Amino acid sequence: METDRSMSRLTAVSANWTLPPEGHVNHELVTNFASRSLHDLAVVGKAISTGYYDREPAYSYFNGCPAGGRQGYMEAQQYANDFDGILANCPAISWPEFIPAQVWPQVVMQITGVFPTQNDSWHFTLSPLLSAMAWMD
Repeated sequence: METDRSMSRLTAVSANWTLPPEGHVNHELVTNFASRSLHDLAVVGKAISTGYYDREPAYSYFNGCPAGGRQGYMEAQQYANDFDGILANCPAISWPEFIPAQVWPQVVMQITGVFPTQNDSWHFTLSPLLSAMAWMD
């Protein structure tokens, strides 16, 4: 199962959802984003599984990376009984560095006016693989 943490894709890249122009922090959405939505998802997911299989799940696990890694840390801290195991890798917890790093490639492409074509991306992805397999020819 998946959650949008009560946000649409458009609001996920803007801070307006947390601090609207009126200047009042939307605490409900911040809490949903930080932890509650994943807890609710765990509860609903288990209820759906129980209804479908006529028995409670034997085990429940969470796996997430990088935003899911942060969510996994929050789950373990605030809702430890939601999952039997949590694998939380490379958590995106340093947001001042994380968010700019996500948009930096777009910034560079806009400034330079150079954008990879589909063929460039395909060649970049396959070149190392094809080189490594050359011995098979």
